[in-house]
Order: sequence, then C-alpha cells, then structure tokens
Amino acid sequence: MIKQNSKKIATAIVIAFLLLCSTFLTGCDFAILFRKTLEAPIINLNGDDKTIVWSSVDNANTYDIYVNNNFVANINDQTINASNRLNTFSFADYINDSFAIYQMYVIAKAEEYNDSAKSNQVTYITDSETNQVNGVTVNNATRPVT
Repeated sequence: MIKQNSKKIATAIVIAFLLLCSTFLTGCDFAILFRKTLEAPIINLNGDDKTIVWSSVDNANTYDIYVNNNFVANINDQTINASNRLNTFSFADYINDSFAIYQMYVIAKAEEYNDSAKSNQVTYITDSETNQVNGVTVNNATRPVT
C-alpha cells in the first residue's frame, strides 16, 4: 500500500515538473500578469493647429497614435521637465481635401508595464470647400468651433 502511494506521489511530481518545464519552454510570460497597467491618456483636440495634445502619463515612454482605428505613429514622450509635461501630435498629414471625419485616440506604452487602455476619442470633421473644422466631438459631445 505504501509502495503504491509512493508511486502515485512520484508520478504526480513528475507530471507537475513536466508541465512547469513545458510552460517555460513554450515562452509563456507570466510576468505580464503581474505588471502594472499605465493610465489612459486624456487627449484634447486643437482643430486650428490640427494637433492633439495630452499630458504625459506617469511612467510612459512612448505613445501610439491612431487615426480612424489605423496606427499612424509611435512618438516618444515629450516631457521636458516637471512643469512641461505636454505631448503634441500633428495629424495634418493624415487628412485630405475632401469632406471627412477623423477619429483619433492614443495608447500609452512603456517597458515593464502593460499598455494603457485607449484614451478618450476625439473627432475632427473637415468641410470639402474650406478644409476647415466643421465640428469637433470630444467624449461624445459635439461642440461647434467658433
């Protein structure tokens, strides 16, 4: 009886060891489960300059910029010092002369951290005749530009 229990325990230990080894050999990264997640940026739209602006996210090194759900750029954090923590991105190169709606958001990134959630989304709407802002939507609230 004791011999059978010893064999069962030994078999269980071997199986556990093999599972653990296979997990490490397949490259499963359990560390990602224990990383902190960056805060989501809060972006603002400056329609006159065709830029989006946001304050730096603590510990973020870079930011992925998306226009109409398409990745367009990865920029480095532009923090100069504690009093100047603003980041700016010009989206002028990503718009054309026809009427269009451009929706933008940002994701903060850093080594040793999980990416942030998407920032709030801002919307830039152009007019085909003037290529000027027709209206701006920020967080689902439309405001006419004056």
